[in-house]
Amino acid sequence: MRSYTEEILMKIPGRLGRALRYNYYKSKFKTCGKNIDIWDNVVLYGSDCIEIGNCVAFGRNSVINGGGGLKLGSYILMGPCCFIWTVNHDYNVENMWNIRKEIKKPVIIEDNVWISANVKITPGVTVGTGTVLGMGSVVTKDVPPYCVVGGNPATILKRIKR
Repeated sequence: MRSYTEEILMKIPGRLGRALRYNYYKSKFKTCGKNIDIWDNVVLYGSDCIEIGNCVAFGRNSVINGGGGLKLGSYILMGPCCFIWTVNHDYNVENMWNIRKEIKKPVIIEDNVWISANVKITPGVTVGTGTVLGMGSVVTKDVPPYCVVGGNPATILKRIKR
């Protein structure tokens, strides 16, 4: 549940808005590095379970659920409208109305990762160092370091030479 303060902060555009959001959230994250950009209309759930390195940008209109544990390395660029989810529901129940039990699976995104626009990352995924997640990718499995992935579900399209 977001606070009234968060509702207001998420709407403030530009450099001022990004500075205000950083100053507000840095004490709420489990750990937080420097040079963090949180663009407008970013929704952050479970911020107390999110660890962030240095130089991380959250693209506008993204939704991040860190309740199951989210570790973001350094130098991560996230495009707009991305979703990172660390919690799912146990659907092995008699009645879907009672699907309240949460299954938490941490997501780890290592250093130097570019997350293009409209990428979805599901619970339990690790994204390796130096990886590019192509626009609209749905990442359901671990991604090795230094590659480009794309599609639904995301598959390796190319290896990046180091």
